[in-house]
Amino acid sequence: DSDGSMVSTGNAISIQIRAKPSPVLLQDTLYPRKGAASDSQTVQVTAQYLSPSLTLSAFQISMGTLAWGLLSLSLSNTACTDSLCAMHMLTFLLPPSPDGPDLSRDTGLNVSVNGQLLGTLTYSYVSASTPTLVSVSPSQMTTSSTGASAVTVFTQNFPSGGCYAVSCQGDIGAMRVLFGSSSLMWSAADTGKLLAVTFTPAQTSA
Repeated sequence: DSDGSMVSTGNAISIQIRAKPSPVLLQDTLYPRKGAASDSQTVQVTAQYLSPSLTLSAFQISMGTLAWGLLSLSLSNTACTDSLCAMHMLTFLLPPSPDGPDLSRDTGLNVSVNGQLLGTLTYSYVSASTPTLVSVSPSQMTTSSTGASAVTVFTQNFPSGGCYAVSCQGDIGAMRVLFGSSSLMWSAADTGKLLAVTFTPAQTSA
């Protein structure tokens, strides 16, 4: 496909023909880029320069011998009638890792449209037994709050993979929490699959 323009100057006519850009997957828009190998994950990615008239049935996601379709397909600009202005959001459900829950690996996800490969995405499966820092609450505080306000760190598979099945809290007696060079007092509690470690940062100045 191409578009063009024609310019007349006196008795001369100049014609410019420009090829339309090929459809492309915007790799940087993949979200999330990783997840637990044991879990299914809803994944989104944006594609550009596809025909606005495409429907869900035109798309296929494949990983090795596994293949499936999209959950949803949306056009960012609903008034767009040409591929030049088309930006599609593709949403699909990624299955758990076929290699099992305890192996971390990168995998290629092939995205095809009407049987033609549009692009390949790289997704990272993370072992369900890998120690992981899940979140910190609060994620920030003012210096005036140090020494008075507590911080809670949520971890998974720490200090050992799958410890939540019995108690992660029972295995961390020798753990130290350091704030700079200061060793802090802490407490811990099992919260489902997560271990919550709470401590109060040492007072500091600006």
